[in-house]
Amino acid sequence: MIYIILSQLHSIGAHIGLPTALNLRLEQDIRIMAGWNIQTENFYVSIDKDFNIPTRELQPLKFYIGVGGYLTAEKTKDETDVLVGIRIPFTLLFSFTEAPIDLGFQITPAFGLVPKTTLYVFGGLIVMFRL
Repeated sequence: MIYIILSQLHSIGAHIGLPTALNLRLEQDIRIMAGWNIQTENFYVSIDKDFNIPTRELQPLKFYIGVGGYLTAEKTKDETDVLVGIRIPFTLLFSFTEAPIDLGFQITPAFGLVPKTTLYVFGGLIVMFRL
């Protein structure tokens, strides 16, 4: 599994915000994030498939809409609950042509499904280094 991820790795970076996470982007526009939700102090993992929406007029800006899932561990007074849900990230990236760097912003509505139905909104800044 790790070999597949490393062989398909397109860029690596950080998502700074909610959650604060390591951000990996694979060749087929698959995005994996693992990090820490600083608002609730919980571990957070998500996997998304991004779809590029062509924006010729806005080059070198790239706009993505994605669909994916997330898993987080939420601490309560006596126990830790595992929350599972779906997310729909909206991402705007600026790709530098002189350097292998992407800067962007992401806002993500997320719908908690298990163990309770809840609506969340995640967002943050993205800094990626293309490999």
